Amino acid sequence: MLKEILENVRAKTPLVHNITNYVTVNDCANILLACGASPIMADDLEEVEDITSICSGLNINIGTLNKMTISAMIAAGKKSNELNHPVVLDPVGAGASRLRADTAKKLLETVKFSVIRGNLSEIINYSYENLKEGGIIALNFIVLENTFEALECLKKSKFEDIDISQIIVAKNRKVKDFNMMMSENPIYVISARK
Repeated sequence: MLKEILENVRAKTPLVHNITNYVTVNDCANILLACGASPIMADDLEEVEDITSICSGLNINIGTLNKMTISAMIAAGKKSNELNHPVVLDPVGAGASRLRADTAKKLLETVKFSVIRGNLSEIINYSYENLKEGGIIALNFIVLENTFEALECLKKSKFEDIDISQIIVAKNRKVKDFNMMMSENPIYVISARK
């Protein structure tokens, strides 16, 4: 699947608008270039709608916020939605300060995001703050380390009724005249209630 996605990006060479933090600007540009896309960085309110209009997608990262970039993020996000372009949100440190939490919430209320990415603790903390009482979070993992990290984050965030299941899938493999069922990597499914 990833191979097809990269081939699609390389065939279309999309221009991607980035409103990102100062630390990752170069990384974002280089990753997009390596994938076959073209990056453009613009965070001034006076131009974000124009830039978004000529792009195929928008990447918003709240790692370094100020009043001007927040307005620019909202304007670019709305314009991208109007054009039916994909929008990615990286709510860096969403729970670290009131400004970040309020900005993430406002963005989620005003912009339709195609993807919300982040580290595990950010996603779990944000989910806890925004789920209704009794709401359920469901997480899937294929490695134990992420499973254990998620369990710790869920406990710290005060989620309750934490449940974990392991699902194992086997696929048929032909061995001469026989059919052998070969196990795939197990998947861990965690659910918890606010």
